[in-house]
Amino acid sequence: MKEQLMHWQGGDLVVTPNRCYSKKTKAFFFVGLLLLVLAFYLSIRVGDFWQMPLILGGCLTVSATVYDLLAVRKQIYIPKDGSMISVQTIFGKREIWNKQEVEIVGRSANYKQFMAIAHKSNPYGRAYQISPYLTKRKITALFEKEILPIIINQLDAK
Repeated sequence: MKEQLMHWQGGDLVVTPNRCYSKKTKAFFFVGLLLLVLAFYLSIRVGDFWQMPLILGGCLTVSATVYDLLAVRKQIYIPKDGSMISVQTIFGKREIWNKQEVEIVGRSANYKQFMAIAHKSNPYGRAYQISPYLTKRKITALFEKEILPIIINQLDAK
């Protein structure tokens, strides 16, 4: 799991916090495709009962694709030198803050805890997720023992 969450690119640390959910999104996508195939089969062979698999399959494939593109592929670049931290999404790469201006904060969304980097002057404002959802003790322990110290060292490096 550690390899899924972060890797080195040159001297920069690249954190991909939601990459561990890519298997689940692929599973939802393929289940949706199977339901779409079932809907196609039912519409040809039976002529009825094809609406529900079509709706469920369409919803599953579209939602899994959107989640994969917007959340799973989001990457945070933390450079080794004192330059700007940047975020890479499907819309491109943009710089957000200087390394000296950020701190690591705990956040929650839908009652699920995660770690994020936020600006020191406004830690309750905009933040960028750097950990997966810390809902299980195993994931929380792995993140706090192995991954969080590397991120802190990279943020403290000049």
